[in-house]
Amino acid sequence: MARVTVTVTRWLCQDLGAAPPDRDGLPVAVAEGETVRDLLCRLAAERGRPWGALLDAQGREVGGHVMVTLNGRLVNPADRGESRLRDGDRVLLLPMVEGG
Repeated sequence: MARVTVTVTRWLCQDLGAAPPDRDGLPVAVAEGETVRDLLCRLAAERGRPWGALLDAQGREVGGHVMVTLNGRLVNPADRGESRLRDGDRVLLLPMVEGG
């Protein structure tokens, strides 16, 4: 079974009104073929806050208020269900930043 590290920035946790789950990231086992979306939905179901607050109202997708990077590269929201995780991957969750 592969292991990945998931980190939620302090900034995003403040937006959600929750304490960061782990400053150095949370090591998580992932099944073969598991995607970024699968992982985040599983964490929300298993662990509650702040993970559940990352999802949309239906709890099936990462909310539009969250940006996701995989190994330092931004994952397009449309690709989160296709982005397969591999051993050693690092997932970082950030708040969506808007403005100009």
